[in-house]
Amino acid sequence: MPRRATAPPTVAALITRLEGLEQRILQLETGRVGPGDGRASVAKRSRAVRRCPGCGLPLRRRNGRCAACKRPLDSI
Repeated sequence: MPRRATAPPTVAALITRLEGLEQRILQLETGRVGPGDGRASVAKRSRAVRRCPGCGLPLRRRNGRCAACKRPLDSI
């Protein structure tokens, strides 16, 4: 199959394309891509997860103790 002869892109076309790519990269880095895009950075959680001071795992209480390491949680 013969190759098509295409004209090389002009300098102006290359500059326009480069500016567009830079804008996309900037949006991805700052997380400003539209919702549903799938390429945006993950939104930060609004609430911090409480952690057990003994084991450092997310805190799940059971009978006044950490469910993972059984440390008493009287001071928390």
